[in-house]
Formats: sequence, structure tokens, C-alpha cells
Amino acid sequence: MAPQTIQDVLSTATDWRTAANALCDWYIQHNRCFSSGEIAREIRLHRSDIAFSVRTLGEHMRDLFYSGGMRDYTDGYGDSNYPMQVPRTTQGLGRTPAGIEVFVYCPEQAEGFAHGFEVDIPAPPSHRPQRQQVNAPQSVPATSAPPPKSGVTITGSTNGKLTATVHADRRLCISRGTFELFVHKTGRPLRGGDPVHIQFTNDDKVVVTLDADPNGKSASYDLGAARGRVLFPSQSQPFNPGDSFTVTVDKDGLTVDLSNPQ
Repeated sequence: MAPQTIQDVLSTATDWRTAANALCDWYIQHNRCFSSGEIAREIRLHRSDIAFSVRTLGEHMRDLFYSGGMRDYTDGYGDSNYPMQVPRTTQGLGRTPAGIEVFVYCPEQAEGFAHGFEVDIPAPPSHRPQRQQVNAPQSVPATSAPPPKSGVTITGSTNGKLTATVHADRRLCISRGTFELFVHKTGRPLRGGDPVHIQFTNDDKVVVTLDADPNGKSASYDLGAARGRVLFPSQSQPFNPGDSFTVTVDKDGLTVDLSNPQ
């Protein structure tokens, strides 16, 4: 039986990542908009024993979104769609000052722009005023969390298709099949969750490598842990949903030709 409340969701979390991922799933399952700040607030309220940085949690949620790691929203009629990411700016309604950009994750853009996302995140226990206690119990060090489950293994199949397709949210998806061909040709192993480095060039191409560009021109994205694929937005003109592009593979990486959409 699926957890029914946020308290149920957080009761079994072993660390901040599992807590954040579980809350993300819960919000989407219940068709709700949310931000990383709202997730941070719930963890601080219900699991004050879990230590984390609000900024790091926000970066984690963005990485989860861009790597295709979030589940789909469903409308109850069999239709589903990947969450949308809507940029919002704080108005200073709480402790957070005005002018801070926040991303809201939502099923529809209009809902994301209407969502009340400004919340006050409780301070961590170490920063809260402490009342003097007599014979206060000693805190017990938390046990180390179990290692995360390994992602899908990309073994090097030759059955993949060398195309990249734009999803409805305007992100370009390079499928697991393409990375299977890359592994087959280069012999360099890959697993779901591994980082790849993406660089847009001046000649309408996207280059995907396993190593970062030494000049800092590439951006890092993680392969989806379960599907072994990567999704990312355009750096200039948004991609058109449904377009597909040819991909070539060489010993150094993958190249997507954006000059001739299919």
C-alpha cells in the first residue's frame, strides 16, 4: 500500500536524498506542484534527525529533473506527462528575501505559475536556540545509510537506434540504445546514474562525452538510473517537440546533428 501522508513517506527515509526523492514521488503521485524549498521544509519539520543543506537539496532536485529521474504525472485517464519546471521569483512573503529564483515542478505550466511556493524552512537543530536541560539524554550517532542501488548496466548492445528525440517538455532525449552502441564501439562501461558531459557547438551540433571539456564549456548531466538515458534542454532556441536528429558515434563520444531535424 502506498504511503498516504508525508509523515508516512518520511518515516522510512535513511538520508536526505531518499527523503527528497520519496517526497518528490509523493507530490507527483498526488498531482501536486512543489519546489525544493517545500521538500526541505517537510524534512525539517518531520525528520529533524536528517542533516542536509537546502542549497544542495535544490541542486539535487534540478539534477533529478534534467536526468529524467522524476516520475510522470498522471491524470487518471491513462495520460501521463513528465513534470514541467517553471521558474518563479520570491516576493519576500516569508523569511526568504525578494528576488530569489525558485523552480516549481508541476503537471502544467499554468499551475506552476499559480502555485504558492514561498515557505519558511525551519533552521536545522544545530542552529536553533537550546533550552537548558537537566540530565538530557545523549544523542546517538546516526548509522551510515546503505549505499544507493546501482543503476541499470549499459552492456554494449548493437540493437540501438542512432537518433535523439525531443520530448513534449522540449528536452532532447538520447536513449539508452544510443549509449549501448557507444559502449559497444568504444568499450567504455556505463551505468545508469553515471555523469556525461554535454556541449553545444557553433555548428549546430551537440557533443556528448564521458569527460568534461577542459575549457569548461560542457555541462554535466546524469544518465537516468533506471532507463540509462539522458534528457537536456536547448541552450538557445527551444527544441520542437517530436523532432528527431541523427546521432553518430566515435571513439570519443556521441554527436547529435541539430541542423536537419526529421
